[in-house]
Amino acid sequence: AGRCGTNAVCANTAGSYTCTCNPGYSKGPTGSCVDEDECKTNPCDNKASCTNLPGSFSCQCNAGYAGNGHTCTDINECTVSQKCGLNANCQNNPGSYSCLCNSGYTGDGQTCNDINECLNSAACGANGVCSNTAGSFVCNCNAGYVLNSADNSCSDANECNTGAHRCPIGVTC
Repeated sequence: AGRCGTNAVCANTAGSYTCTCNPGYSKGPTGSCVDEDECKTNPCDNKASCTNLPGSFSCQCNAGYAGNGHTCTDINECTVSQKCGLNANCQNNPGSYSCLCNSGYTGDGQTCNDINECLNSAACGANGVCSNTAGSFVCNCNAGYVLNSADNSCSDANECNTGAHRCPIGVTC
Protein backbone atom coordinates (compact mmCIF):
# COMPACT_ATOMS: atom_id res chain seq x y z
CA ALA A 1 0.00 0.00 0.00
CA GLY A 2 2.97 2.34 0.52
CA ARG A 3 3.97 2.68 -3.15
CA CYS A 4 0.36 2.89 -4.39
CA GLY A 5 -1.10 5.08 -1.66
CA THR A 6 -3.92 4.40 0.78
CA ASN A 7 -6.67 4.22 -1.85
CA ALA A 8 -5.11 1.45 -3.98
CA VAL A 9 -3.96 -2.15 -3.86
CA CYS A 10 -0.39 -2.99 -4.88
CA ALA A 11 0.24 -6.18 -6.86
CA ASN A 12 3.74 -7.59 -7.39
CA THR A 13 4.70 -8.30 -10.99
CA ALA A 14 7.93 -9.73 -12.44
CA GLY A 15 10.49 -7.01 -11.75
CA SER A 16 7.84 -4.39 -10.92
CA TYR A 17 4.39 -3.81 -9.44
CA THR A 18 0.94 -2.48 -10.43
CA CYS A 19 -1.46 -0.29 -8.53
CA THR A 20 -5.20 -0.94 -8.75
CA CYS A 21 -7.49 1.74 -7.33
CA ASN A 22 -9.97 0.64 -4.66
CA PRO A 23 -13.68 0.64 -5.61
CA GLY A 24 -14.97 4.21 -5.65
CA TYR A 25 -11.55 5.60 -6.63
CA SER A 26 -9.92 6.19 -10.00
CA LYS A 27 -6.49 7.31 -11.20
CA GLY A 28 -6.20 11.06 -11.10
CA PRO A 29 -4.00 13.34 -13.22
CA THR A 30 -0.95 12.65 -11.04
CA GLY A 31 -1.44 8.86 -11.15
CA SER A 32 -2.64 8.61 -7.56
CA CYS A 33 -6.08 7.22 -6.80
CA VAL A 34 -8.67 9.93 -6.07
CA ASP A 35 -12.26 9.66 -4.87
CA GLU A 36 -14.87 9.38 -7.62
CA ASP A 37 -18.00 11.51 -7.21
CA GLU A 38 -20.59 8.78 -7.72
CA CYS A 39 -23.39 11.35 -7.31
CA LYS A 40 -22.56 12.75 -10.78
CA THR A 41 -24.20 9.67 -12.33
CA ASN A 42 -27.48 10.21 -10.38
CA PRO A 43 -27.48 6.76 -8.71
CA CYS A 44 -30.35 7.68 -6.36
CA ASP A 45 -34.10 7.84 -6.87
CA ASN A 46 -35.25 11.17 -8.33
CA LYS A 47 -37.01 11.81 -4.99
CA ALA A 48 -33.76 11.41 -3.02
CA SER A 49 -30.53 13.30 -2.42
CA CYS A 50 -27.09 11.84 -3.01
CA THR A 51 -24.10 12.41 -0.71
CA ASN A 52 -20.63 11.57 -1.98
CA LEU A 53 -18.52 9.70 0.59
CA PRO A 54 -14.84 8.67 0.39
CA GLY A 55 -14.94 5.74 -2.04
CA SER A 56 -18.71 5.50 -1.89
CA PHE A 57 -21.99 7.43 -1.72
CA SER A 58 -25.28 7.38 0.16
CA CYS A 59 -28.85 8.08 -0.92
CA GLN A 60 -31.44 9.64 1.41
CA CYS A 61 -35.12 9.97 0.46
CA ASN A 62 -36.41 13.54 0.52
CA ALA A 63 -38.83 14.70 3.22
CA GLY A 64 -42.29 13.24 2.61
CA TYR A 65 -40.87 10.06 1.03
CA ALA A 66 -39.75 6.72 2.52
CA GLY A 67 -37.39 4.07 1.23
CA ASN A 68 -33.73 3.20 0.90
CA GLY A 69 -32.82 6.17 -1.29
CA HIS A 70 -32.60 4.06 -4.43
CA THR A 71 -36.38 3.60 -4.33
CA CYS A 72 -38.52 6.25 -2.61
CA THR A 73 -42.29 6.19 -2.25
CA ASP A 74 -44.63 8.93 -1.14
CA ILE A 75 -45.66 8.92 2.52
CA ASN A 76 -49.39 9.52 2.94
CA GLU A 77 -49.09 11.99 5.81
CA CYS A 78 -52.88 11.98 6.19
CA THR A 79 -52.82 8.39 7.48
CA VAL A 80 -49.75 8.82 9.71
CA SER A 81 -51.25 11.19 12.28
CA GLN A 82 -53.73 14.00 12.70
CA LYS A 83 -52.16 16.74 10.60
CA CYS A 84 -55.09 19.14 10.18
CA GLY A 85 -57.23 21.08 12.60
CA LEU A 86 -60.80 20.34 13.58
CA ASN A 87 -63.35 20.88 10.80
CA ALA A 88 -60.69 20.30 8.11
CA ASN A 89 -59.74 17.50 5.74
CA CYS A 90 -56.22 16.33 4.99
CA GLN A 91 -55.24 15.97 1.34
CA ASN A 92 -52.12 13.96 0.48
CA ASN A 93 -49.80 15.53 -2.12
CA PRO A 94 -46.57 14.10 -3.56
CA GLY A 95 -44.04 14.50 -0.75
CA SER A 96 -46.38 16.64 1.32
CA TYR A 97 -50.00 17.29 2.31
CA SER A 98 -52.45 20.16 2.58
CA CYS A 99 -55.33 20.93 4.91
CA LEU A 100 -58.61 22.24 3.57
CA CYS A 101 -61.43 23.57 5.75
CA ASN A 102 -64.73 21.69 5.43
CA SER A 103 -67.68 23.29 3.69
CA GLY A 104 -69.20 25.97 5.91
CA TYR A 105 -65.84 26.81 7.50
CA THR A 106 -63.03 29.18 6.60
CA GLY A 107 -59.38 29.30 7.61
CA ASP A 108 -55.96 27.89 6.85
CA GLY A 109 -56.75 24.22 7.50
CA GLN A 110 -55.17 24.25 10.95
CA THR A 111 -57.73 26.69 12.32
CA CYS A 112 -61.17 26.55 10.67
CA ASN A 113 -63.85 28.93 11.87
CA ASP A 114 -67.56 28.55 11.25
CA ILE A 115 -68.96 30.82 8.53
CA ASN A 116 -72.09 32.60 9.74
CA GLU A 117 -74.22 32.18 6.64
CA CYS A 118 -76.97 34.23 8.29
CA LEU A 119 -74.89 37.41 7.85
CA ASN A 120 -75.94 37.14 4.20
CA SER A 121 -79.42 38.68 4.33
CA ALA A 122 -80.50 36.58 1.35
CA ALA A 123 -79.69 33.27 3.05
CA CYS A 124 -83.37 32.44 3.66
CA GLY A 125 -85.02 35.22 1.70
CA ALA A 126 -87.44 37.81 3.03
CA ASN A 127 -89.96 35.20 4.21
CA GLY A 128 -87.77 33.24 6.58
CA VAL A 129 -85.55 33.50 9.63
CA CYS A 130 -81.98 32.21 9.41
CA SER A 131 -80.36 30.29 12.28
CA ASN A 132 -76.61 29.63 12.04
CA THR A 133 -75.44 26.09 12.84
CA ALA A 134 -71.95 24.58 12.96
CA GLY A 135 -70.82 24.53 9.33
CA SER A 136 -74.25 25.35 7.94
CA PHE A 137 -77.53 27.14 8.65
CA VAL A 138 -81.25 26.42 8.98
CA CYS A 139 -84.12 28.45 7.55
CA ASN A 140 -87.33 28.67 9.55
CA CYS A 141 -90.07 29.94 7.25
CA ASN A 142 -92.69 32.45 8.33
CA ALA A 143 -96.30 31.29 8.62
CA GLY A 144 -97.80 30.65 5.18
CA TYR A 145 -94.44 29.81 3.62
CA VAL A 146 -92.63 26.53 3.01
CA LEU A 147 -88.97 25.72 2.70
CA ASN A 148 -87.59 25.03 -0.77
CA SER A 149 -84.82 22.55 0.02
CA ALA A 150 -83.06 23.12 -3.33
CA ASP A 151 -81.93 26.62 -2.37
CA ASN A 152 -83.02 27.03 1.29
CA SER A 153 -85.49 29.76 0.35
CA CYS A 154 -88.98 30.23 1.72
CA SER A 155 -91.74 30.36 -0.87
CA ASP A 156 -95.46 30.93 -0.58
CA ALA A 157 -97.31 27.82 0.53
CA ASN A 158 -100.25 26.91 -1.70
CA GLU A 159 -102.73 26.04 1.02
CA CYS A 160 -105.28 25.00 -1.62
CA ASN A 161 -102.96 22.18 -2.77
CA THR A 162 -101.78 21.13 0.68
CA GLY A 163 -105.27 21.01 2.23
CA ALA A 164 -104.32 23.53 4.88
CA HIS A 165 -106.98 26.02 3.72
CA ARG A 166 -109.99 27.20 5.77
CA CYS A 167 -112.52 27.40 2.99
CA PRO A 168 -115.97 26.04 3.87
CA ILE A 169 -117.10 22.87 2.19
CA GLY A 170 -118.54 23.52 -1.26
CA VAL A 171 -116.46 26.69 -1.75
CA THR A 172 -113.61 26.58 -4.25
CA CYS A 173 -110.23 27.52 -2.81
